[in-house]
Amino acid sequence: TSRGLKADDRSSRVFKIWRDTRDSRAIRLVRTWWAPIEASVQERRPHLLQVAVKDAHGVSYMAAIRAVRRSSSLKAEERHSLEVEMAARYVTARSVLERWQAGLQEIRTARAARDPQSLASALERWAFAEDDELREARVDLLRWENLAVSLPAVLREAVESRDIDQLREAVGELVASGPSRVEGAEVAKGLLERYDQQARALDDAVASGRAKDMQVALACWEFERDDVHVLRARGALDRREQEKAALRAAVAARDGSRLREAIDAWQFEPADEDYTEAR
Repeated sequence: TSRGLKADDRSSRVFKIWRDTRDSRAIRLVRTWWAPIEASVQERRPHLLQVAVKDAHGVSYMAAIRAVRRSSSLKAEERHSLEVEMAARYVTARSVLERWQAGLQEIRTARAARDPQSLASALERWAFAEDDELREARVDLLRWENLAVSLPAVLREAVESRDIDQLREAVGELVASGPSRVEGAEVAKGLLERYDQQARALDDAVASGRAKDMQVALACWEFERDDVHVLRARGALDRREQEKAALRAAVAARDGSRLREAIDAWQFEPADEDYTEAR
């Protein structure tokens, strides 16, 4: 029997008849029935073992049992022992499969959690032969381990320099395909969140046309002074001053068409004193 099944069959019950070299159809069918389970356990392939266990309870099992019961080359006690051993081995194989499925679930849980330590531990503990799923798990593990080494310095530098583009790229890679925990990630995410909040405050203030809101948002700004959101808000304040000047000039000139043009161009607070006077 295989290493995996020996561990489960503590009494090491291997009947002599199982290794019998007689040209017996019954023994050949029994070996054929058992071979897929034996191979999948020896190679530590849980997916193949699942298929083999399922198949072993079907047509091949019934054919082997019938052949054993009807065999004229086996003694009665040999037929009984062989049938009992088949049942015992099948139960043992199911037990191995259940544990291996628990092992696969442990690997999947660690992978879903993006936990490289748990995933590495589970892969090493179960030591399954690699199929597509496990190869992908090892690819993930290698990527996470590399990112855990390389990203902290990138994040630290980007936080210190307030480099939003670099921060967004690094955090985006971390969120998309990185491990669940990387040194400096929470600080980086917090800084990005603060940037986005302040950028929204500036954009909302510009959209509202309220100069006071723009000035407050600019005063609260913690990042680069030439950021596009800052430049947009400053540009809006500059336009507001220009439009106020145009309103005052039109009122002073008492030019109706010029006044109407200045009023129509106004995009800011309707309660502004220059706008109110022009109307």
